[in-house]
Order: sequence, then C-alpha cells, then structure tokens
Amino acid sequence: MPSIKKCEFCGKEYKLEFSAQKYCCEECKLKSKKPRIRRKIKECPVCGKRFEGGYRTKYCSMACASIANGKRVKAVCPTCGKTFYRRKSHVRIYTDNFCSKECHDNSMKLEISKVCLYCGKEFSGKPSTINREKYCSVKCGQKAGKITIPYETIYRLYVTDKKNTRQIGRELNVSKHKISDTLREYDIPIRDIYTQRKGEKYSIPTKEELENLYFKKYMTFKEIGKVYKTEQSNIGVWFKKYGIKARNSGESKKGKDFVMPTRDQIKDLYIEKESTSSEIATLFHATNTTICKIIKDYGFETRPNIWNGRKFLKCKDGHEVRSNLEKIVDNYLYDNNIEHEYERRLPGKYYRYMTDFYVKGTYIEIWGVTHNQKYEEKRKKKEMAYKTCNLKLLSLEPEDFRDSNILYSKLNRIS
Repeated sequence: MPSIKKCEFCGKEYKLEFSAQKYCCEECKLKSKKPRIRRKIKECPVCGKRFEGGYRTKYCSMACASIANGKRVKAVCPTCGKTFYRRKSHVRIYTDNFCSKECHDNSMKLEISKVCLYCGKEFSGKPSTINREKYCSVKCGQKAGKITIPYETIYRLYVTDKKNTRQIGRELNVSKHKISDTLREYDIPIRDIYTQRKGEKYSIPTKEELENLYFKKYMTFKEIGKVYKTEQSNIGVWFKKYGIKARNSGESKKGKDFVMPTRDQIKDLYIEKESTSSEIATLFHATNTTICKIIKDYGFETRPNIWNGRKFLKCKDGHEVRSNLEKIVDNYLYDNNIEHEYERRLPGKYYRYMTDFYVKGTYIEIWGVTHNQKYEEKRKKKEMAYKTCNLKLLSLEPEDFRDSNILYSKLNRIS
C-alpha cells in the first residue's frame, strides 16, 4: 500500500509516488522556490531615469553605460545645432555627425555659393558638386581654356619675379595647369622642386655638351637632369630647341655597349648551338626582347620560353648542365682530363649555395645573367659567402666566352 504524506507547501495529503517526494503537485513545487534575484527601483546616474534592475545593474541601458565608460562622446548636429551622443570612433572618422536622418537629408538640400574664376559671377550648388566646380557655366570654362597669356607677362612673373605656377594662376584667375601648358608652349624651362625650394639657378647646357652626355656617355634624360639640377622635362625642351633627335624605346633597350649580331652569328648560336635568347643577350649587351626581335627580323622562328621546364644539356662526360656556357666549360675540362665536380655545395652555414664547378680546391662561378637586379643581389651575397669562408673563387663573365683564348687561359690557371 502506498504511504500518505502531507504537502510541505499547501498541507494537502497525497500518496507518495517515490520516497523523496515533498510536494503534492508540480505547481506547489514551483511556488515553494524563492526568487534568485531581488529587483529594486534604481535611478540611472547618467540620464536620471528610474528603472527596475538587479543588485549589480547601475545604468538603465547600454547607451548610458557606454557614455559613462567614455565610449560615446558629445557631438553637435551641424544642421539643427542639437547636442547628442555618438560613438567615439564615428566622431573620429566622419567630419559631419547628424542627430537624425532628417537632418542629414536637409543638409544635402543646402546650397553653397562660389565665385566664378573667369567672369567673377557668384553661383551656388550642392556641397557634393560645388567643390569640384570652378566656373559658373560650360561657356566660362571653355573661354577660360582659350585664354592666351602674353609671353612678356608669363616671362616676367615666372622668370623675373620667380613666382610659382600656383601664385601666377591666382593672380591671372586661371589654373596652375594652364600656366604650365603656357610655359611649355613658349619653351620656357620649368623649374623643378629643388630649384624652387633652394632658389639655386641652373645653367643651360650647349648642344655639344648635351650630345656628349647623351650619345657618348649614353646617359638618360633623368641622369642629365641630375647633372644640371633640373627636371627631365626641361631636357626634352632643350633637345627640341637644338634639334637633337632622341633615342626611341627600342634603341634605349639595347644598352650602351650593344653590338649588332650578324645573321651568321645568330644562326650559329641560336640554331646550331641551341643557345637561349637570354644567353645571346648577355654576349651582345642587350635585353632578351631585343634579341628575340633580331631573330625574327633574320627570318628564324623563336622557341617558346621553356626555362623552368627545359631539359638539361648533356655533356661529353655525362654531366647534365643548365646552360650552354656551363656546357662549354664542362667539355673543356673533360677534354683536358681535369677532374671536376658539378654543382658542389659550399661548406658550413652556406650549405644552401651551390657552385657551378669545383676543380682542385677552386670554385668556378659562371655569372651568365646581366641587367637583372635580383640576380645582382644574389651574386653579391654569394661572393660574400666565398669571402667569409676563405674559398678560392674563379669568376667567369659572359664577355670571356666571346673570345675562347681568354676563357681557356683562365681555366688553364687551375690545372
């Protein structure tokens, strides 16, 4: 028989369903429990509003909490002048902070007045477009572009008074770009930033001096400008004045020491010996693009660029090398019965570097790439590694392979 017990909350008798039962029903069980949080009526220290909260709650909302913690700061609406709170990051990023969308929309309807640079008439427009406008109408803009400034005026202001383009533009009510264009039309050399700041005068070179620097020393416009402390645009003005014909882009890429290869040389190197265009370019002091163009002009078909996935070249002793220059050296060492090792690693902490050939304690390096900044930096690091380890190094340049006597004399020093 189930035992009868009194409910601890309402006192009603009930039959026990399990031994630990204390209440007659689920409702009495829930009513017997005490509330965990006792809520009180408090006053917000920021806005003064009365609210109901727990014993840890200090502020009526997250907005008041962020104001107290300094995350929100005061801002003034530029439209209505109302003071309100905005996030600190929002005030720092945006120049205009509006209290509502209505104030923002009303600000876009405002018009700002401005004075036309050509006719002096006052005109107005919206803030989004008025800042870019300089003239009141299209006609004024077209007339301002057709303004011709006399030579005497521009020469007096720019050369004699030494005013800059911005100051002259403000004085004549035109833009500084118009002043620059006028100076170029009259072939008046434009001062560079260095001359304007330091106030130093530059001397205009003669025709013979320019030809000497440009053709004999093979200097660029920029390098000549540094010699005379002026901009490279002025060098172009002087060339036009003296009637000197400048090099085109193709001639400038050929380099200072460029030697035009003959058709037989291209056929021997590119077709029969299967040298790459970059290897031929190093021999004749030119770029890869220039050699490819010369090959096409001679009627030969260029091979695709397969440097990354090309097969190694096999030598007489069975070594597989990476270039024709290495193949020439390897075959010479084999023909003269000189024991050699291909791509031996350097000792010590420079183990990641590999030399081209190793012969009787001498490391041979073939520097086969020119006019490449990354390759030059890698070469300097590798030469420093040889110097640090006190290793004997024999360097072979592309010029050595043009004359076999020079190449073989260097290799004979090892044997």
